[in-house]
Amino acid sequence: MNVSFLILITVATLEHIGLAYLLKQECVIILIVFGFPPPVEVEEYLRKFDKRYYNSFEIQKINQVICGHFCIYVLVKLNRGNDFYKILDELYKYNYI
Repeated sequence: MNVSFLILITVATLEHIGLAYLLKQECVIILIVFGFPPPVEVEEYLRKFDKRYYNSFEIQKINQVICGHFCIYVLVKLNRGNDFYKILDELYKYNYI
């Protein structure tokens, strides 16, 4: 998989991170563990990509501090060629939240 670059998104008010994973200069995968959209500045920057994929549901609870683990897990699975939405289904299926 040809990854152009990776942006870690820090949600400062909650002290949690998410990620934006750019593939082949044409699409971006955005993971925010609480299921809400990325900060406005990040969203504006990423609008140049025709294809943007997001998670729309909570992956971890507000009081948990394992967001980095989820980001690394998703990165590893993406690098192995797994589909983003199948990864999210797996996290949901095994009730990680």
